[in-house]
Amino acid sequence: MSEGYRNQHPQVAWAELRALGNYLAHDYTNTDYRIVWNALVTDFPRLLVQLGNA
Repeated sequence: MSEGYRNQHPQVAWAELRALGNYLAHDYTNTDYRIVWNALVTDFPRLLVQLGNA
């Protein structure tokens, strides 16, 4: 995401999203998929609302 887009949506936890992406990309062999599923079910819908896409 561009800096401008991130600045338009300061309510989004950008640092945490980046950290999750890095974790999934670099430590996928140790990924607890229950945590990933929980994030998709719980956090992703909230993210869509924050971005105005729900």
